[in-house]
Amino acid sequence: MIYLPDSMKILDKLKTRSIAIILLIVGSFILAAIDPSCRPAFNDLVKIGVGGYLAQLIPGIINKS
Repeated sequence: MIYLPDSMKILDKLKTRSIAIILLIVGSFILAAIDPSCRPAFNDLVKIGVGGYLAQLIPGIINKS
């Protein structure tokens, strides 16, 4: 059995879509900080991204039960 530090276990659990959503949220925060006049647009991007991410997770949760 291979011992993995706790940080590696967290990285194993992250999937491509999780990383994409994290990048979307962080990027939107950065852009919103740079240009306050476009904050509503960045807010909409984050809402759509997180909503899509959760919608992809829900079928997996329903099928497991």
